[in-house]
Amino acid sequence: MESKNLNSISPVKISPNPFRNSVVVYFSDAFSTMVYDISGKPLRTLSGQDRMDWEGKGEYGRKVKKDIYFCLIETEKERVSEKIIVLQ
Repeated sequence: MESKNLNSISPVKISPNPFRNSVVVYFSDAFSTMVYDISGKPLRTLSGQDRMDWEGKGEYGRKVKKDIYFCLIETEKERVSEKIIVLQ
């Protein structure tokens, strides 16, 4: 699987970024995504068809702390990551 910059493979919009309550990742292809903390620990698995909503919570519903996180988006052909900043 090839890794590329998000903007080189397909239209992607992450809004708002940084965020306080929730962020939406708009993506034109079917995808799955995982949110990781700065140390690489997986926090939340999400999936969607055209968009992904993340409320800044881990798998067990706990709000994450103010920090930098990474969203790994996978399509059938590519894997890309994007930084997401949480403000609290």
